[in-house]
Amino acid sequence: MRDERGAVLGIVIITAVVAAIAAAAALQIAIAQSRHARAFRERARAQAAAEAGLVWAMEQLRADSTLTFDAPVDVVIPGITSVEDIPVDIVPTCAAPCQNRTLRATVVYR
Repeated sequence: MRDERGAVLGIVIITAVVAAIAAAAALQIAIAQSRHARAFRERARAQAAAEAGLVWAMEQLRADSTLTFDAPVDVVIPGITSVEDIPVDIVPTCAAPCQNRTLRATVVYR
């Protein structure tokens, strides 16, 4: 009976170590998933802000037919899902001969 006490203690210690390793691995996976989700949200916010900037520029062109957007324009889009405003650069592009202009929106996100 005395020999079995040491065996049970060894099994408990090994089980505790294995459980601690499994818990640490699960925590690391959860942290990685959280970072991935945060990066996805930031990219989605940036894309939405860029699209909103392009819509704003097209509405400005529709409202004023003399507007040409010959130079880049900085637009600040109000925070879509947060309190933080998102700066958007609207850049006109023109292929020679300059008959059809296109607009490109650039957003820098974290």
